[in-house]
Amino acid sequence: MLSYTTLIAVSRKPLARLDELNGRTLTLSRAQQGSKAESMLKYLLSQADVSAEIVYSDDLAAAAQGECDVMLASLDELYPVLTADASASACFSLCAQWRALLGSEPPAGLCLVVRADYDLVSGGAYRAFEKGLKDSVAYADEKRKKTVAMAVAGGIAHSEAEADALIDYCTFRFLQDSDMDSAIAAFRAL
Repeated sequence: MLSYTTLIAVSRKPLARLDELNGRTLTLSRAQQGSKAESMLKYLLSQADVSAEIVYSDDLAAAAQGECDVMLASLDELYPVLTADASASACFSLCAQWRALLGSEPPAGLCLVVRADYDLVSGGAYRAFEKGLKDSVAYADEKRKKTVAMAVAGGIAHSEAEADALIDYCTFRFLQDSDMDSAIAAFRAL
């Protein structure tokens, strides 16, 4: 399961936790305004009792070169931001902060939902498919360097440097049962 709702905190000063955003100005791209990712951020800030001002920029990479305090970038926005300002670094993802603060799986973005009785009518084909999917997700999580190469070959990342910079902020999880239910419920609640 891939969570596309995450944002990554980027700052010129080290940040390790959500509560360090208290009193800060957070810059998001205008594309994130009203998104599930922004809803996730606002929910986490409220749960952590963190007060922060959120502003929007039409171009996060250009904003990175200015006087931004903290930027929150999606995975596709992160690499241009990091390359625009060499003094900026990625600090933490909201998915990691969700797990730390709330103790549950963060909102899930990509889900495959299968009826429980499908395996009975598929003659066991579904179990083989499920095992292949589970193994693929585990492979992507464990073999990060090969996943980087696959991301470049598949056109997901423009270069190996870009994929390598982003891979630590990608979440690869195969969730079932109550873990999947809580991730989907969290997504719907945003």
